[in-house]
Amino acid sequence: MIHLKNNPTVTVAMPVYNGSMYIRESIESILSQTFSDFEFLIVDDGSIDNSVEIIKAYKDLRITLICNTTNLGTSATLNKAIANASGTYIAIMHCDDISLPNRLEHQVLFMEKNSHIGVCGSSVQIFGQRDQVWCYETDSEDIKCKLLFRSAFVHPVVIMRKSLFSDYNVSYNTLYRYTEDYDLWRQLLSYTHFANIPDILLKYRIHSHQATMKYNYEQQVEAGMIRLEQIHALGISPTEEEFEIHQTLSNGILPNNQELTQLWLQKLENANNHLGYYPKQALTKLLSEFTTKHMW
Repeated sequence: MIHLKNNPTVTVAMPVYNGSMYIRESIESILSQTFSDFEFLIVDDGSIDNSVEIIKAYKDLRITLICNTTNLGTSATLNKAIANASGTYIAIMHCDDISLPNRLEHQVLFMEKNSHIGVCGSSVQIFGQRDQVWCYETDSEDIKCKLLFRSAFVHPVVIMRKSLFSDYNVSYNTLYRYTEDYDLWRQLLSYTHFANIPDILLKYRIHSHQATMKYNYEQQVEAGMIRLEQIHALGISPTEEEFEIHQTLSNGILPNNQELTQLWLQKLENANNHLGYYPKQALTKLLSEFTTKHMW
């Protein structure tokens, strides 16, 4: 028997919208974790399939189901989950992915040993329409600098300290429907340290129904807005041409005009050397990689 505490160590937060195709695997991957001191907060975002019926069929006392009466979007749904969370840590889970059995055990142990880390992800195994392993920067300074160009986490394998949200008055921005996680890391950039565990702790499913596939254009537009906010934080108002160069670099492509690209990278470095918004040495190293062997 599992004995629940009033304040579990972890709240697993899972937003659901029409997730019936894969949700059983996702739920069972959390319920079978080797670390059991968690509450499982599932927030259904107005699903019109049988997701709610599937969730209700599970009688595990760690599960709490909250149902939005209308579809509010992922950002508002996650904010609701966090507002209702009792755990010291918030672990994000998506309803189409699979957490490996030792995920929470590894992440909680890491966070307990590294009190300065506020957000922790991991490497992931891609499956479904592709078969790959995605690895990410493990050092906080490298992660922060990478955020100038793209997210450095896989959202559904992230664990965070719940205190970040109240201490720094941050939340998922409802203006961003498809890049809410990227914007959250931007908000937290100056407040905490980041990390990725090199071990694979999640199987991340690629399929035609997921938002990344269906709304790729909208996602790219939103990501550009988040990059632009960071560029403005460096005191730079880029020209249209400069921003296009930045967008191209962010997509892992070297622009054709190498001279203008070098000038743009130098402008970013000079601004950061003046303001110190990003770790200086780490950003200089990252920017230099664009002119040598650039690829993510």
